[in-house]
Amino acid sequence: MAVPASSRASLNFGDDGRLYGQAFCNSFNGSYQLQRDQLSVGDLASTMMLCTPKQMERERTMLDILGQSRRVEQQGDGTLQIFAADGRALTAN
Repeated sequence: MAVPASSRASLNFGDDGRLYGQAFCNSFNGSYQLQRDQLSVGDLASTMMLCTPKQMERERTMLDILGQSRRVEQQGDGTLQIFAADGRALTAN
């Protein structure tokens, strides 16, 4: 699913093994472990605000891929790709 450039989402990885961000509508947090290019995410939780159907669809997709993450790749241009077990991917710049 391509997301318009005007849409806002964020993902931050803390040094303490926690991640957090904004998923188009709601904020979220969880835990992560990164070993080389292997990423596992757990304990994802988010706020429960109701937003537009498109925002909610994008958010569900983002959090689903993040929750199933298995591998990350950082590209030469700084872009980060997170790959889920089912082959879907998130791309962040």
